[in-house]
Amino acid sequence: MKRLVLITMLMAWVGSAFSQEIKTDTTFVVNSNKIQVIDSKNGLKIKVYEMTQDGSVSVNPYYESRYEGSSITEKSGNNTYIQIPIVPAFVKKQNVVVEKSDDNQKQYKIKSFIPAYPDIYYSYSQLYDEPFMSESSVFWQRPNSFEWGMYLFDEELCYNKSRTLGIVTALGISNTYNFLNNKTVLATVDGTPYIYNFNEGGEVVPEGMNGRTYVDKSFLRYWSLRLPVSLQIQWRLSYKVMALSVGPELEWRFGMRSITNYDGGKHVVADDIDYNPIGVNVLTTLKFQDFVLLGRFGLTQIFDSDVKAVPFNVGFGFVL
Repeated sequence: MKRLVLITMLMAWVGSAFSQEIKTDTTFVVNSNKIQVIDSKNGLKIKVYEMTQDGSVSVNPYYESRYEGSSITEKSGNNTYIQIPIVPAFVKKQNVVVEKSDDNQKQYKIKSFIPAYPDIYYSYSQLYDEPFMSESSVFWQRPNSFEWGMYLFDEELCYNKSRTLGIVTALGISNTYNFLNNKTVLATVDGTPYIYNFNEGGEVVPEGMNGRTYVDKSFLRYWSLRLPVSLQIQWRLSYKVMALSVGPELEWRFGMRSITNYDGGKHVVADDIDYNPIGVNVLTTLKFQDFVLLGRFGLTQIFDSDVKAVPFNVGFGFVL
């Protein structure tokens, strides 16, 4: 402040000398201060405004002086600034980690907020009777069931100034394979799904299953578009950035088919399955640099019939 006062006084004295010849207004910048010099018949008026790094200028000056004749009148005050804790997503991203050196001390600071969704992932997939159950009384499944997918166009909706807490989203696509054992198939009657067990038989025998006691493969396959909205917490471990996100995920299923393999060929048992195209899940991700752990827990049933099926996935992925 003393430096600015001295500069102001010098400017007032110099400006006064020239004001007798030229009447003009001048604006220039010193460090992070915008200085405005206004020349009038009553003397010089000098106002000092604070500037931010992005070039924004405060509305009211925090220092003002008036030079009239041989006297200087000063007035100073503090501006009030409102800092919104949530920063819009269109703020330009910076490097994930910035390293600074001060007296041989290394300091690391997170300078960006990146959604913790994997660009590509692979997960173990199972179907259960109800949400968060550990077994299924309907589907006899094989442990090689899986899902692969991608999360594209991820975006941070907002985050706080320290880039530690925010809301993120993305658009995902996946392909799911739920393998049943080789003595069970998912079939339909007028679109209504049911489980056919070769050991138990049944009144309705799926097409191509007469006289068979097993098939080489039996699986349910479908595609999904996914839209998660997650609350994300981000921190650093040493200089590595970690992030945990949890939130609901909207799922739109399509292209569902029940397929079997036998006699050396692939056969569609049912492609007219009545299923719920819309599902709601809870998605959790844990990101460590470019490696991501993923868990998805279904909250809604896939079918409206007696066939109970709620999806569950756990896997890993990478940020490319």
